[in-house]
Amino acid sequence: MSDIGWFKPDGQLMSHDDWSEGFAKSIGVFLNGDAIPSPDRRGEPVTDDSFLLLFNAFDEGLTFTLPGEEWGERWTVEVDTGGLVVDGVDEEEERMAKAGDTIEVLPRSMVVLRRV
Repeated sequence: MSDIGWFKPDGQLMSHDDWSEGFAKSIGVFLNGDAIPSPDRRGEPVTDDSFLLLFNAFDEGLTFTLPGEEWGERWTVEVDTGGLVVDGVDEEEERMAKAGDTIEVLPRSMVVLRRV
């Protein structure tokens, strides 16, 4: 698995031809914290959390399907610029998702998920 993966809203990897399609303005980006290519200053491998960023540039809400389990079995929403608000109420379960789940991303918004 590479350090970055580009996904269509349906959760499938983007192909070269997909970049010229209209949906290419609304994409998912996987950042693999286990595949950071540069070592630290001591030459040791660097690892971090892995993230999935869902960008919706469309003027209507868009449903994204999370990629398959090989990219992450479980995810938690860390940021939702469309307005997910957690006001002292335990809404952790609402912020959890698993591979293949769908997430509605509001117009011109993004959602950041962290692999757990």
